[in-house]
Amino acid sequence: MDRDVVELFTEPGKGKGVRARSVGRGIRQGSLIIAEDPYIFSLDVEEAKRRCHSCLQKKTVPLVCCGCKYARYCSEACQEHDQERHRMECDVTNAASGLASNLKMAVAILCKMHHLPVERGQLSSIKTLMSHVDDIKKQRPGGLTAMLSTLRITLKFLPEYLIDQDDLEKVVGKVMCNSFAILDDDHQQIGTALYTQASMINHSCSPNCVPIFRGSRVEIRAARVILPGEEATISYTDTLTPTQERKDHLSFNYFFTCQCEACNDKERDAKMECLKCPRCSRQIPKTSALQLLSCSCGYKLTSGDFLTDMEDIKKFAENLVNSRKSYDHEPEHFLYLLERCIQLQQEVFHEDNVSFVSVLEKALDVCLEMGEWQSALEYAERLERILGVYLQNDIGLGLLYKKKGLIQLELGRTEEAKESLLTAKRLLTVTHGWRHDLVQNIRNVLTDLEPDEEATLEHENDLSER
Repeated sequence: MDRDVVELFTEPGKGKGVRARSVGRGIRQGSLIIAEDPYIFSLDVEEAKRRCHSCLQKKTVPLVCCGCKYARYCSEACQEHDQERHRMECDVTNAASGLASNLKMAVAILCKMHHLPVERGQLSSIKTLMSHVDDIKKQRPGGLTAMLSTLRITLKFLPEYLIDQDDLEKVVGKVMCNSFAILDDDHQQIGTALYTQASMINHSCSPNCVPIFRGSRVEIRAARVILPGEEATISYTDTLTPTQERKDHLSFNYFFTCQCEACNDKERDAKMECLKCPRCSRQIPKTSALQLLSCSCGYKLTSGDFLTDMEDIKKFAENLVNSRKSYDHEPEHFLYLLERCIQLQQEVFHEDNVSFVSVLEKALDVCLEMGEWQSALEYAERLERILGVYLQNDIGLGLLYKKKGLIQLELGRTEEAKESLLTAKRLLTVTHGWRHDLVQNIRNVLTDLEPDEEATLEHENDLSER
């Protein structure tokens, strides 16, 4: 944590947080405020088979730990770098390999407590993290009981790591309420990690900071200017979902009710779920009283069938998006289903409705996989229009412009590609810093397109690292 630009604070009813130093000029957009290695981390089961367990890169992993036969490494350097961490976990890796991520993380903490006595008491690095055990027992008693039961069965084979019931509950609670999803450069989850400093940053549905990952290391940067004394925030949930869905997710997983600016923006919320007038196709902002909705053209949504269709289509889209793996060997059929889903959505939802986003993203990715460049560009442009309504300095928007630029290159639309890639570079430099491989790759493509601009690109200011 960069104590030159941020400071910790405690607020009654809210607990600890991080804010820009009260004395100073605030924090510039793109500035790095936290860079932290994980206290513990765990790769998802499938990712653990194809990624190096040290750098987390997806590549050939020829070196396998001779002890557990589970940990894999892409080089001797990576294996040596991971030796200290893996030494503590090697004996329990096989026993924990079949556990869910939360429980694997809990076992990793128990290993650390066993091998490092300082982690057992008042000096523990995770002592200050909230466990919310009482809240979990109240809201999810069955879930906690099942997790603890599974953990105790696993620990029967590892009796030296067993601790008393109360402490075990706290360990599980800390993992449940403070873990970060480790994301790759495509913003897809590959694992889970616990960070002692980054976990102190509180939530907002309109955050001023964004976390990104270099392997298992988290970096948190300012997405916009943060004023002196202003709290630094990240989002614990998908900001591109309606308020009630965000509130439900936060209440269930983190046990608080968000009251941020975005949660009180009823106009934005109504737009996110806006419907399309069956008569004139104009936008009808959605309100809680669906039966009272009417369009400016005078049409009233009084049909129960219309409202039923709307809910059915939402559920169909959700189920289809979640079934992607079932169609790994049938991309053409999956794309057909996605296109059919989009057609159904267009009958009831206005084009600003965020329900389109997940389906369009899947359709774009399938088209890229199949080399259907023109269709991919059309989906990218539709996504660009929707995301541009709700997002500004967002990683997803930056990645979309990168994809769009590369698609345009495939189609021979060089000038348009340069414009898209420059936008991607601008957005991702803020969120990732210009030294990140993702940004460097975009710079390299731009340099190949405009060799004369190489010197200019090499000397651009990096606000986050100056």
